Amino acid sequence: MNWLIKEIYSTGKVHDSGGLDVDLADCIDPREGEFLIKVIHENPHIKRTLEIGCAYGLSALHICNAVDGREGAIHTIIDPFQHTQWRGIGIGNLAKAGFHSWELIEKRSEHVLPELDASNATKYDLILIDGWHTFDHTIVDTFYATRLLNEGGILVVDDVNFPAVRSVINHLLTYPCYRLIGSVNRPRPLSRRQHLLRTLVSLLPKEKRELFLSSYVCQLVDSRETQSLMVALKKVTSDERGWDWHEPFA
Repeated sequence: MNWLIKEIYSTGKVHDSGGLDVDLADCIDPREGEFLIKVIHENPHIKRTLEIGCAYGLSALHICNAVDGREGAIHTIIDPFQHTQWRGIGIGNLAKAGFHSWELIEKRSEHVLPELDASNATKYDLILIDGWHTFDHTIVDTFYATRLLNEGGILVVDDVNFPAVRSVINHLLTYPCYRLIGSVNRPRPLSRRQHLLRTLVSLLPKEKRELFLSSYVCQLVDSRETQSLMVALKKVTSDERGWDWHEPFA
C-alpha cells in the first residue's frame, strides 16, 4: 500500500494546499481500497481507468497505486467539485504520492460521459462510480459506463447500501453482459422489529429464553443478513440487448 494511503487512514486527516488539516470523510474505507487493488491485480489487462467522484482522493490513490508500472496506464477523474467542495485535496494527494499518469475533468458526469461516448476515442478497462447517489444520476452513470467499458472490463460501484444505488445494481444484474465478480459486505443493521424482539427475549427468564433458541422468533432476532457496500461487475460480453429488452428487478 502506498505510504500516503497508510498515513491518511492512520491519522484520519487530509491536508489542503495551505497545509490545513481536514477531517477525513466521504471516502472509501480500507477494506474497499483493498478490494479495488485486488480486482486490478487479478486483471492485468486493466490500464485505462475512469472514476466518477474523487473527493479527497482515496479511491484514486488506490487505483493509481494498483496500475502503477503498467505500460500505458492512465487514470481519468470526473469531479465537478474538486476545486470547490473538496478544495483540490484529491488531486493534491495524487501529486503528493508521486502519481502523474492521471487527468481531471472538472465537469458533471451527465455532461462528460455522453461526450466521451460520442467521441468514441477511448474505452476503459475499469470504471468506478461514486458520484451523485440518486437513482436517476446513478443509472445515467452506469448506462454510459456500460458503453464505455471494454469487453472484459470491470464496473465498480460504491455505496451500494444506498437504496437508490442498490436498485441500480439490481437492474444491472439482469443484464446478460454483466457477471458479479465480488463485493465488500457488512452485517445488515437490525430492523426496529428485530431490536424489539431481541429486547423482549432478553427480559425472559433463562429457561424460557432457551425455548426460543430454535424458534422463528429467535431466528428473527438473530438474523444478520449482509448488505453490500461496494460491488464489482465484469462485462463478459458486449451489450447486445434488443430495443424492447426488459427483465424485472427489485
